[in-house]
Amino acid sequence: MCRPWVKWLAFVVCLVAVEVEAATGKLWKSGATEYRRTTGGKWGEFNNGTLVHEFVETAHTPDSILLYDASRGFNVRLYGDKAVVTSGTTTLRSDPGRWLWQGWKSADGKGHLTHLGNGKWQEYINGAPTHHFRETFRGATEIHLFDMTRGITLKLSADKNVVTSGNDTLLTVPGTWSE
Repeated sequence: MCRPWVKWLAFVVCLVAVEVEAATGKLWKSGATEYRRTTGGKWGEFNNGTLVHEFVETAHTPDSILLYDASRGFNVRLYGDKAVVTSGTTTLRSDPGRWLWQGWKSADGKGHLTHLGNGKWQEYINGAPTHHFRETFRGATEIHLFDMTRGITLKLSADKNVVTSGNDTLLTVPGTWSE
């Protein structure tokens, strides 16, 4: 007899068995200001779509990404809910905002997750809706989703998805964001 968790585990593996893409297109937004990852650890600050400053990523933690603008000597630390701009040890400003990760897709095109708003996510397989998830955490580099019907958590990041059930890690698979 097949154990129930084997079926949904196979389903999740199918959903997120993806080819890793470069983590380009990461986007953090506050009003008209956007911080966008470009290439090679570089970021741009855009205002109404126009590049106004360039940054280099200098640190990456589970909670934030630190950017440095050498031309002005400014640091910007991007959190899940704010961007803090500093010069040396002086905080110049703190702007409210958020990461705009709106989806996750499989490279084979068969499965994807779409953010519906208000912390709700929908899973699709071959274009058909399957399971619902509730967003339980959104940080600088990860989003956690929980499916109450199956008791599983997806920990999505730029390069992998860690699938857990309770305290047990069931598998880790490569993956990528979709906008």
